[in-house]
Amino acid sequence: MPLTDLTRAFRDDDQRQWAAEIVQDHLADDRIQEECHSLMRFWWQLSTELPQIDETELAATVGPDKLAAVEALIAALRTSHEAVDAWIHDTSERFPWIEDRGWDAGVAWRRSLTFDEPEPVAVPQPRLEVQPPAPRPDGVDAAGARVAFDAGVDGAAMRLATILEHDGDLDGAAAAYRLAAESDDPWALYALGRVYLAKLPPDWRNSDQGLCVWRIDEVWQHAADLGLVEAMYAVALLEDPTDGRSVRYLRQAAALGHAPSCYALGYNAHQRGDRAEAVEWWTKAGGYPPAVEALRSVSGA
Repeated sequence: MPLTDLTRAFRDDDQRQWAAEIVQDHLADDRIQEECHSLMRFWWQLSTELPQIDETELAATVGPDKLAAVEALIAALRTSHEAVDAWIHDTSERFPWIEDRGWDAGVAWRRSLTFDEPEPVAVPQPRLEVQPPAPRPDGVDAAGARVAFDAGVDGAAMRLATILEHDGDLDGAAAAYRLAAESDDPWALYALGRVYLAKLPPDWRNSDQGLCVWRIDEVWQHAADLGLVEAMYAVALLEDPTDGRSVRYLRQAAALGHAPSCYALGYNAHQRGDRAEAVEWWTKAGGYPPAVEALRSVSGA
């Protein structure tokens, strides 16, 4: 059965966020990758009416205890707001906080491994990779897009914003993306952060741009909390990718198969001197070129 109705069943955004945090922090354990991947898709489903996962797939991939908790939340959402409140309380008590997301549990094992002591290997620092705007719509100019926008055509704000961004009108694009983001469209929020970033000077990391960076962080974090993996990575790499919040977003994205996030987590582990964990993360990144090069470097190939 589809679950696209769930996001409308919460009392408000606060209740939705509390329930989503229980799924993320108390149920999704990245030591069990397939289960974690499904639970993170369910976590995203709580924020969107677009189909992400259904009950059949959850039943096939989630263990019995956690599946019972997920099914209880679905039933609560289809019952009452008070039932959801009770689920949040009971589930947070029943399932402990997964503090280490699966990696600290393996620290003793990793430290027991022995390697030849090679010379320290430098690997490239992960970069803030921002997705470009969508292709410019064919056969439509800014004037035509404004007419459609003024007429209230569905999706017109995003089309107008995309055209203005391609034309270099960053202020106009930002205004249109803000309107599109009012419906909590994660891609509009992500694009708004991209435009804010484009307006910064090239050396913004070394200049007094705190307020501007805060605005980027705010919209990207909102998009990340709506489940957009590109935003999870972007908000983590915007400033310090090693702080607690950044690592949390990187691990969320990595659990959803985002290769650059796996590479960044491997880089963090490498900087701490934990070669085994670094290799694990870089291996999870699949054929992502920086991860392939990093694995080659640490193996001496």
